[in-house]
Amino acid sequence: FYGAAGHGPSQRVAGGTQDNGTLTMTAPSRSALLTFGGDGGFTAIDPSDPRYIYGEYINLQIHRSSNSGASAQYIYAGIADAGTAANFIAPFILDPTTPTRMYAGGRSLWRSDNVRTGVVSWRRINGPLSDNISAIAAAGNVIGRVWIGLNNGQVFRTQNATASAPAWTAVDDNGTTNPLPNRYITRIAIDPFDPATVYVATGGFTGDNLWKTTDDGLTWADATGSGPTGLPSAPIYGVCLHPFIRNWIYVSTEVGIFASTNGGRTWSTTNEGPGNVSTDEVVFMHNSSTLLAATHGRGLWTINLPRCRADFNADGEVTFDDTQIFVAYFNAGRTEADLNDDDEFTFDDIQLYIAAFNLGC
Repeated sequence: FYGAAGHGPSQRVAGGTQDNGTLTMTAPSRSALLTFGGDGGFTAIDPSDPRYIYGEYINLQIHRSSNSGASAQYIYAGIADAGTAANFIAPFILDPTTPTRMYAGGRSLWRSDNVRTGVVSWRRINGPLSDNISAIAAAGNVIGRVWIGLNNGQVFRTQNATASAPAWTAVDDNGTTNPLPNRYITRIAIDPFDPATVYVATGGFTGDNLWKTTDDGLTWADATGSGPTGLPSAPIYGVCLHPFIRNWIYVSTEVGIFASTNGGRTWSTTNEGPGNVSTDEVVFMHNSSTLLAATHGRGLWTINLPRCRADFNADGEVTFDDTQIFVAYFNAGRTEADLNDDDEFTFDDIQLYIAAFNLGC
């Protein structure tokens, strides 16, 4: 799979596969519909109406299904870059604040404000740029805040992407403003709790592939960690943040999936899931705490992650079972029990757990 998206309430998942099309599956069925043939890339499901599913053929040739994935038709007419000036697997996203709006990246950034209508119109809102767009992110809590990254490592942002002519700021232009490595930008993720906090991931077999800003791109810090609790020196392909718990981050890499519960200071992995396999996408299904991972060769995987940090067994409640797990983690010095993220295991963490237990979350 090159990309995947999911809708929690409907239990619908869509993914783009190498040579085998864009596929859609709705639980409890384990059979997938061939929504569109050929190579499949990025996908998106409308969070407000999961009948609408978006995918792409190579080079930004976007298609849309309005019948829950049974069939799809092209909607890229008007994107001058499509089929020519775009990456083989080119990024596009639905605006999380307005799901009828889409951003699509070729050599320019394109916006549609009516992507669900019969005839879709497109507007160029940035570019042509110095290289193709490789990553796009839009804030889920501020309308019009959009970031883009390029193949050559350049990064730009705007606060008014919905305007007819948005004003763009260079976060990294590989010249006078150059805080990040000059490497392929694989993903950008905006914190759902604080839009000034942004993570930028890059490719390359090196140790500094994830960067974090808490001031809208003015300053940056390496978020890969170090030593045995750091990320491996491998490309990062996907980044997502827990929609309900701040500072919980998940990355998909060339060698599997890693998680951080403290904003990227330390990282860990488990023995569950697809293993140490190249994973192209990691994303939360809309309106849920279910994490979806798209691997390159081992299919799609999901795991339900708790909405509450004290719900250690992820059953939706905080009960005596969670107390036993918390005590074991606390005694073992595991990061999951450091509920206040101060790198210590003290009475403060116990108080936080007791408060969560009494509230039931």
